[in-house]
Amino acid sequence: GPHISLADLVAITELMHPVGAGCQVFEGRPKLAAWRQRVEAAVGEDLFQEAHEVIMKAKESPPADPTVKQKLMPAVLAM
Repeated sequence: GPHISLADLVAITELMHPVGAGCQVFEGRPKLAAWRQRVEAAVGEDLFQEAHEVIMKAKESPPADPTVKQKLMPAVLAM
């Protein structure tokens, strides 16, 4: 629908986890990217960024074991 729901907020939080790890889950998915933009606009860009600040810093953490990353990547990309 035209309004952002609690389900939208929960879903965007889950999708931002792989983004924080460097996976481009919105790339090549225009409907999903547009939905993210609608959710971010409804929440407000500043609050959205603040809410995901810790997740987005995950890239700065030491890299995960490459074998674990390889196992998880297909599932993340299939989202």
